[in-house]
Amino acid sequence: MALASQSIRNSPVSRMSDTRGSRGGARRGKRIIGVLMLAAVCVAMALWAMRARDGSGDTLGPSSASAATGGNPAPDTTPATTAMMNTSPLGTMALRTQSQPATEPAPQPVNPAPAPAPASNPLPDLPGTPIKPAGNQPIVDPTTQPASITPGPTSPAEPSIPIAANSYAMAVAAADRAQQQQRTLEARNILNRALLDPINSAADRANLRKKLADLNQSLVFGPNPIAGDPLCETYKVTSGDVLNKINRKLGLVTEPSLIARVNKLANPNALKIGQTLKVIRGPFHAVVSKSAYRMDIYAGPTPAPSSIGTMNFPEGAEPGWMYICSFPVGLGAQGLTPIGNFTVKEGSKLVNPHWVNPRTSEKFAADDPKNPIGERWMGLEGLDDKSKAVTGYGIHGTVDPASIGKEMSMGCIRVGAADIEIVYELLMGRVSVVKIVP
Repeated sequence: MALASQSIRNSPVSRMSDTRGSRGGARRGKRIIGVLMLAAVCVAMALWAMRARDGSGDTLGPSSASAATGGNPAPDTTPATTAMMNTSPLGTMALRTQSQPATEPAPQPVNPAPAPAPASNPLPDLPGTPIKPAGNQPIVDPTTQPASITPGPTSPAEPSIPIAANSYAMAVAAADRAQQQQRTLEARNILNRALLDPINSAADRANLRKKLADLNQSLVFGPNPIAGDPLCETYKVTSGDVLNKINRKLGLVTEPSLIARVNKLANPNALKIGQTLKVIRGPFHAVVSKSAYRMDIYAGPTPAPSSIGTMNFPEGAEPGWMYICSFPVGLGAQGLTPIGNFTVKEGSKLVNPHWVNPRTSEKFAADDPKNPIGERWMGLEGLDDKSKAVTGYGIHGTVDPASIGKEMSMGCIRVGAADIEIVYELLMGRVSVVKIVP
């Protein structure tokens, strides 16, 4: 009979089975734990993805989204755009800025959009450079004109009030207020801009010319200067001064006799030392309207011949011109007065000239009361190829006042006996432009 110990030793198969069973159970336990850990990781990743997709995560908070879009609201975060934002440079920048405090203001764009341009362009003052009006838009200086002088609504459902009536009426009202407050130069500037505003009617411009001419009777032709007036200045007479010398010394682009006129000098040759004189600088120009039988006088810079008429201002004005006054004129019979751009020919200005009729060769002496040229003559010279071909024409006085406002000359421009003296003093050779328009 075998002992118990011997029985145990004699069963090696049984012992090996027990050992393998215990090792197998340990391995199965490790595998189960691994599976559970992997499942936990998958669940965690799924939860994280769902939170990011639903916007509840920290990927793009309010402050970081605002920073990424330059202060604008964050874009829609659909799955596709969320993936793009998480992988694009913009998404990277947003992630870097997500730690900003929620109260920090969003950064602004480096180059903000420019402010919108004014609805209208300002007309030039004197001196100045005008801007060509766009279409039928009025040219208005927003710094001085009332804010209500702007184009009305263009929607068919909201018909606008015609701007012409508003522009004229409001300009006149603004000029009247300026005059009442002793701001006469400002009143003149307002009226001049309205005159050159193409939106105003011919009748309105006629009224504006009259108002401007009334102002210029004192501003230009009166003896009292106003500080800041670009058209005039003052001069104190020194020993040996005469009108011609003063004119040359100051470089005035007008006749010396204009100094005597504006200062109401009874004896131009009896100047007193220390006497203060008002002087007018110039230059001046003329626009002759054939249809209106009218000569308009402007002050302003002399334009280059190639630029004359390119801005298409009404009344025939040029950039930087200020209206001064008007004179009625007589013109050539059967439309003989040529249309074109001219200047006063240098050396052609004459006082009390003699004249020979080119058609009949009849001669008229300088003091002949029948001399049709009158007391003043200024020859005209063309500024472009077309007008340069036209010769022999000029501006002169007349002994026949009934011919003013009619076509009775041989083509020259006739001006009344008193008016031609002023025109003669204002227009100068080579610098004064004379435009003859239909």
